[in-house]
Amino acid sequence: MKKSHLPKDIHKTYDTIFSIAHGNNFIPGAVEEELRNNDQHILPQWFFEHPSSKTLEYSDELAAMRYTRGYNFASDTRRFRPFPALKHEIITHANIIKPFVPDVRTDSYFNMTKSKMIDWGVTLSPSEVTTQHISKIFDSLTHNKRSINQRIYGPVKNNPIAVSIEVKVTSGSLEQARGQLGLWTAACHRRMILPRKSEEEIIAVPLVMVMEHQWKLIFAVGRGDAIDIVEDIRMGDTRNLPGLYRIIVVLRELAIWIEMDYLASLDSWLGLVPPPDTAAEL
Repeated sequence: MKKSHLPKDIHKTYDTIFSIAHGNNFIPGAVEEELRNNDQHILPQWFFEHPSSKTLEYSDELAAMRYTRGYNFASDTRRFRPFPALKHEIITHANIIKPFVPDVRTDSYFNMTKSKMIDWGVTLSPSEVTTQHISKIFDSLTHNKRSINQRIYGPVKNNPIAVSIEVKVTSGSLEQARGQLGLWTAACHRRMILPRKSEEEIIAVPLVMVMEHQWKLIFAVGRGDAIDIVEDIRMGDTRNLPGLYRIIVVLRELAIWIEMDYLASLDSWLGLVPPPDTAAEL
């Protein structure tokens, strides 16, 4: 994937994740000795320095990682513990609201009324001001549109899904996973058109696709009336500890992006603040 395919507002996050995915500064120094004692394939550039006060926390995290693999790793909410505004919600049974179901070909193998779309969503609990504004916009709508997301489902009704995660246990379902993420994102774009208060494009949306042990990061980029699915960065895999650490650190970089860039874009989209270019002119 070329960075030029992505909008500039996500370049900084992309650069950091790209560096992590290529083996730079993704494992805390506190666990270096233990990993060296258990794995001969260790490179010095993998490790980053940190305050000594974090040593115990990182050691405990390593102990927990040894018992959390595969699908269980995808569902482990501890990855976002440093980010209290974020939640890791299971939405396997959350189908798309009918008004926002994307158009699909008549010969598509997807049954939009029965097929699940994604497994997990990383949601953001906005500020009180943003939450009140969201309620003001959506409470006046008909019941089947009264959600910030493309699904009326309790845990995700009022908190926007910033990152979607789809898990497949067999590699043969790769195309289905891509299709599900694409349809889910298309529905998201339809949903977000309604409360739009600015002329800027919808922010590029990160998507995570898990195929057996491999984790990949994909970006959905709005291009006017179309959506490009730009692939992909290999985040890591769950077969070894270095691979697990890559996944964790990439997820936490996405969490930083959610709390900063995504939230700012959401406020701008809802008309709470001027778009960045406009604000700079004031």
